[in-house]
Amino acid sequence: MAANQASSMAANQASSMAANQASSMAANQASSMAANQASSMAANQASSMAANQASSMAANQASSMAALSSSTEEYSLPL
Repeated sequence: MAANQASSMAANQASSMAANQASSMAANQASSMAANQASSMAANQASSMAANQASSMAANQASSMAALSSSTEEYSLPL
């Protein structure tokens, strides 16, 4: 009986330790993968938003400058 108890206790401990290790490893991997995905998605969004803003601002400035120069040329000729 003592031998049975000792062996079953050892088996229980070993299996629960293995199960705890496996579940914590899976949880760690899942959380780090989610964190990596979230941060790279945020970085991609931020950089594409900045690029879009910069290009549209440059296009707006260029077109408004061209409109100003053409309108000033028209009025400066008669003077």
